[in-house]
Amino acid sequence: MVRMDLRVVTISVEKQEVMTRDNVPVTVDAVVYFRVVDPQASVVKVENFLKATSLMSQTTLRSVLGQAPWMTCFRSASRSTRNCRRSSTGKPNRGASKSRRLRSRMLRCPTP
Repeated sequence: MVRMDLRVVTISVEKQEVMTRDNVPVTVDAVVYFRVVDPQASVVKVENFLKATSLMSQTTLRSVLGQAPWMTCFRSASRSTRNCRRSSTGKPNRGASKSRRLRSRMLRCPTP
């Protein structure tokens, strides 16, 4: 028997460098807010759902920021967050958990 917390969980996404659409390197870190919606699936279908959620969040963050020009990343952080949330719901854990929010904490552009 495995005990499962059904409350909202937060995971810190480690700092990483992302290339924007116009090839500008941007350093970003983020926080993921999610909750388990199917405890049985999170234990049976996924080996480590916390790691799976973290890795999928990193991939989603890179993907969403990589599709936008760097000025857009800074101007519309809320739009990027919305796109991350839309992209990260469902797939990583085969429906075991649902991302509520993927929010970037810090964006740093390169210094000349």
